[in-house]
Amino acid sequence: MGRRLPSAARPWLARRHRPTVTARDALSRIEATTDQLASPVWDALGGDAVDRCAAVLTPVATRVAAHIAWQAPLGVPDQSAADAS
Repeated sequence: MGRRLPSAARPWLARRHRPTVTARDALSRIEATTDQLASPVWDALGGDAVDRCAAVLTPVATRVAAHIAWQAPLGVPDQSAADAS
């Protein structure tokens, strides 16, 4: 039998440290909020500038990401694997 989760983790993690519905909902709200807060900047830049930023920054981000040990904070699976399929 595994160790019992600390009480603070119980709303967030279920068996085998999988995220609960509460945790997934919270993550979705956080992602939506950060998207909403960032959108005025991207909107102000306009489509062409956003495309240029993506073209310039994607290779940099790809190289940096190759050197980072990724681990989602709530145990959410790596979305890039799902996106690739």
